[in-house]
This record gives sequence, structure tokens and C-alpha cells, in this order.
Amino acid sequence: MANVEMIRAFVARVLEDGGLVDGRAEPDSDGDFQVRQGSALYWVSSGQAGDDSGLVQVFGVVLEDVPLSRKLLTAVNEINRDYLWIRCFWHEGRLVVARDLAADTLTAEALVGACAQIGRISDEQDDKFKELIGAGHTFFEGDPDDEDSVEV
Repeated sequence: MANVEMIRAFVARVLEDGGLVDGRAEPDSDGDFQVRQGSALYWVSSGQAGDDSGLVQVFGVVLEDVPLSRKLLTAVNEINRDYLWIRCFWHEGRLVVARDLAADTLTAEALVGACAQIGRISDEQDDKFKELIGAGHTFFEGDPDDEDSVEV
């Protein structure tokens, strides 16, 4: 049986040491860590797989409020074909990209790499999907580096 609290502590340390979070990494109410990259938001989750082994999942919501369509599924299949170790899927109006990592062999370098990959794909693909299907929205609309943007 996996020690989820030990895995979560390791994940928190890697997120902090890797500069993926500002300050201290704090889990949300589900025990997941939220990380922002550009217009995308992704999570790093510690848990247990069906065989009781430790699991770390890195997953991002590319778009929300997305209707299921043939065009969407074709684009999802292209991501699944083109990216190594990534799975993309539609679930309850959300377009999600995810990567699962075995906790017992996980290194800090591998976790930082998985975070970078999910963050990059989520941030790069959101506008492409929005344009393709004409629907959906990101967590953070607009360019965070836009001179007219104001952080409140």
C-alpha cells in the first residue's frame, strides 16, 4: 500500500525546489497542487493506483465548457498520437491532458519534466482547440504579460 502523505511531501518539495510554485507548495482541498503556466492551470496529484502502488498524476485542463464533437475527438486523437506518455481526453465538458508517473521510481527531474510537458501542452493547445471547435474557455483568458493587464 502506497504512503500517499510521503508522496505528497516529495511532490511539494520538488514543486518548491523546481521553482514551479511561488513560496511554499500548499495542496488544495483535494490534496492536489495547482500550478499555472500561461493561460493554463494544471494540477499535480498524489495517490494510489488500482494495484495499491503509489501514483503521481500531472493533469491540466486545456479548455472548459467544450461540447463533444467529431472534430474535437479527431484533434484529441492527434495529441494522443503525437505526444509521448500523454493522454488527452474529454470528460464532462473539459478537455484534459494528463501524464501518470509511478511514485516508487519517480525522480525530481522526471516530475519537473512531466510538469513542464503538461503545462506547455495545456498552454499551447488551448487557443488551437478553441479556434478549431469555436467553443470553450481557459482558466486564465488573455496574455498574462499583456501591458494592459492588471493583477488584483
